[in-house]
Amino acid sequence: MSLYTVILFLHIVGAIGYFLGIGLWLFILLGWRRVQRVEQVRSLIHLNDLSAPFAAASAVLLLGTGLYLALTAWSLLTSWILVALISLLLMVPTSAALIAPSSNGWRVKRRVVSSLKPWSNTSTTPSLPRPARRF
Repeated sequence: MSLYTVILFLHIVGAIGYFLGIGLWLFILLGWRRVQRVEQVRSLIHLNDLSAPFAAASAVLLLGTGLYLALTAWSLLTSWILVALISLLLMVPTSAALIAPSSNGWRVKRRVVSSLKPWSNTSTTPSLPRPARRF
């Protein structure tokens, strides 16, 4: 087995892991709309805390192995590699600005967790109020 096949395998594993991480974020976002109990909010927050490092590690693995393969086996001027790198350069700041704004996201998370603390020691937790439907 050559080094190229090992790096290619790790590149594919990184791509699968990255798509799993994005799928988990989508699952969490859809779950937020359907929560009815405080326990469900806690489990979604915990799942989010686990999925973020997983997606980030997969993205780093995907980028590192992809750059290695592009520099050794291909060329950075190959059209599909160039398109992938330009897309990556456009997607990273866009997703950082739109999907996961760090300052506002942490404030919202702290607010949600602090609002759950009064119910942390109770045996039954109240239902969350349902938001008004928007059409």
